[in-house]
Amino acid sequence: MQADYDVKVTDPRWLESLSPDASWATTSYPMESDQVLADDAPTVLDLREPAVTLDLFPGGETDDGTPSDLVFSDDGQYLAVTSQACELVVLRTDDWSEHARIKDSSLWGQDIQWVPGTHQITRRVIEGGGEEDDSAPTRAYDSDTGTELDVPSQPREARSRTGRYRADGGFGRYRADGGYGGYTGYGAWVDVLSSSGESRRLHLPRGKAHARSISFTSAETRMFVGQGNNVHVLDLESGYVSDTITGIGCHAIVRPDGAYLAAAGDGQSAFGGKWIDLWRVSDGARLMRCRSGGRYLPALGWSQDGSMLAVSVITGHQGYGGKVRIYRAGPHVETPK
Repeated sequence: MQADYDVKVTDPRWLESLSPDASWATTSYPMESDQVLADDAPTVLDLREPAVTLDLFPGGETDDGTPSDLVFSDDGQYLAVTSQACELVVLRTDDWSEHARIKDSSLWGQDIQWVPGTHQITRRVIEGGGEEDDSAPTRAYDSDTGTELDVPSQPREARSRTGRYRADGGFGRYRADGGYGGYTGYGAWVDVLSSSGESRRLHLPRGKAHARSISFTSAETRMFVGQGNNVHVLDLESGYVSDTITGIGCHAIVRPDGAYLAAAGDGQSAFGGKWIDLWRVSDGARLMRCRSGGRYLPALGWSQDGSMLAVSVITGHQGYGGKVRIYRAGPHVETPK
């Protein structure tokens, strides 16, 4: 069935993408529209276009040319990025110039962290499950002096802003009441180490999915844990799950003020996907979904003030090669009437 239509628009800008002889054909494809409220607009990220794109490892589709882990310093002055070949680049965030570039070092692999409150880079323990504390890194590279030095032990995979809490995710046998009742089965948990040396195993709602991403608010009161297609919000004082945001995917990290979550992919896997999502924590609403332009997103990192989101984007067909993209809050967008 065919027909001719007369289309009237309220503003000529709606026609800017059209040209003479353009036509419509039968097709279908998913559409994603922003759902940003007026209260979100002044501070929400603009994921439609990165503010900065950094080609830090121009080695092509090899380990040398592939970005891996990234993390902002606590004061936001630096962004540290590694390649899959374990090369380290430290960037100044005021102008994105290189502060330091170092080839492979025994102090780190692909996975890095800043020693709390310093400009010292060291290794991040992966999948320690609370069992790797004895082998936690105690050496670091000082970005200010360009030297290596001894540092206090840096255990666990994730830490809060000051290091007051450190955590690992795990999966295995547990008891529902935290250790005083009988054996109930297998499930996901997060092992949390406090600065006092106390270690607590906090259990997540039952399911077959492991605990994946772990992130903290800057106030160090809440911890966000990805499990399956959900993100659980845990109160660090009580240890209980206070809320669960569903359908988001397990690789999501909270903005330090606790207002929004950035998530990689579409929930189908921890690291796969071509999307970057932005979710509002207060009501669990997805505000924005944008194409990343990549095939994999191995790492996301918020600056401590929440003004920047850095993303490692793998663009090669075989999982190699890529760039680092920086997203910021965008300018006000005027909607045609």
